[in-house]
Formats: sequence, structure tokens, C-alpha cells
Amino acid sequence: MKYLKVFTDFTIDMESLNDDERGRLFTAMLEYAGNGSAPSLPGNERFLWSAAKKLIDAQRESYERRCEINKTNRNESLRIVTNRDESSQEQEQEQEQEQNKKKKRVCGNKFRVPSIDEVQAYCNERGNKVNAEQFVSFYESKGWKVGTSGMKDWKAAVRTWEQRDQQPKRKSDFAERTVTDDDFKDLFLPL
Repeated sequence: MKYLKVFTDFTIDMESLNDDERGRLFTAMLEYAGNGSAPSLPGNERFLWSAAKKLIDAQRESYERRCEINKTNRNESLRIVTNRDESSQEQEQEQEQEQNKKKKRVCGNKFRVPSIDEVQAYCNERGNKVNAEQFVSFYESKGWKVGTSGMKDWKAAVRTWEQRDQQPKRKSDFAERTVTDDDFKDLFLPL
């Protein structure tokens, strides 16, 4: 026990003790409350020891009961909070999965999100070199939108990618060229 509760009416019982006996009694009470060791008291304080010991034992039992109740309540609260958190998380995950299913099924009016296999089959049918996984990942990241509008026809988007792949690659406006001394002649003053 971390404390000792002494009631003021205990002073009535201690009136017959001198200061040394009171000091030994209080020291003994504190030690007994702290570590449970029973003291040997040489003076008149030994006559009050049994009453003091009963008070301390009753306080210890009350303290231990309160600790056990608090521990049970804390564990129960944690269990309830944990269960609530787990069920809330499960509900949120279920709702999110349901929303994702709806998104995959229908985007816009009648658009249905294709699978990678469907895109690959269409690309094979057309004989193009569009990477189906890259195509699906790209539009998945855009929310299956073209600009700000929802996609209406993914096959048309595949055809656009097909045309883009067939066009020759443009050179940059900043094509590499060799720099000569003549390029700098107007920048310097003659000597």
C-alpha cells in the first residue's frame, strides 16, 4: 500500500502516550502499511498496536478491492473500445469495398470498368501493342475520367492509345546541336 490513512479520532486513543511512544507507533504503522512487517514495540504503544493494525489491514483490503475493481473496469472498457473499434473498422472496410465494387461496375451512365484481361483481349483482337496493365492503371488513377468527364467507351480510349503509339516520336524543340565559336562572336568585344 502506498499510503496510510489515520483518522483524527485516533488522537483520543494516543493521549496516554508520550512523544517517543507516539513516534514509534506512527513509524511502526507506516512500515507495516508499506511492507507488511510487524514491529516489536517496547513501550505503552504496544497496547494500541492491535487497534492500529486492524485499521491498516482493513484499509489494505479496501485498497486491494478497489484496485481489482479498477483493473476489471479498465479491462472491460478496453474490451468494449477494442470491440467497437474492430466492428467500426470492419463496417468501414465493408462500406469501402462496396463503394469500390459499385465504382468498378458502373462509372457515369452505362460505363463498366474493364478488367486487365478484357483490355488485353481487345488489344490482341486489334493487333496493337498497347500495354493493357498500363492502360488500366492509368485510367484507374484518373477515376476513369477523360479530362473532367466520366469515360463513356474504354475501347475508344484503347484506339486513341493505339494511334498515339503508331505516330513517330517527335524530337524535342531543343534538339541537340553542336555549339561553335561563331555562336559566341557577337557576345564579346574585339580586343
